[in-house]
Amino acid sequence: MASASAAQIRSAVLALGDRDRAASAATYFKTGPGEYGAGDVFAGVRVPVLRKLADGYRGASRPTLTRLLDDEVHEVRLLALIVLVGEFERAPEHERARWVQCYRDAVAAGWVNNWDLVDSSARQI
Repeated sequence: MASASAAQIRSAVLALGDRDRAASAATYFKTGPGEYGAGDVFAGVRVPVLRKLADGYRGASRPTLTRLLDDEVHEVRLLALIVLVGEFERAPEHERARWVQCYRDAVAAGWVNNWDLVDSSARQI
């Protein structure tokens, strides 16, 4: 499914969402005005489910991942980071700099805005 569009991947994440879990996550991740996760939207998808889903998007392009990283939904961004880390780890040494730049651009844009997103990606990249 590496050829899936960003919209298709986003839809797959949202389809797995749970409203109650999303409400709980919004509180846990401090999404209120002035809090560190202000404005983040949650779908309510657990991390193990996202990791399994991400396996199906191995090989996704940088433009697709960039579109996903710019999504308002936290779990969509997390899935994109999981895929990005995998692509970085599998890339030959001469291609890794492109993945690093993709990640740096996402951080600079404010898309990697929560501790769990950082913890899931920064050390690996």
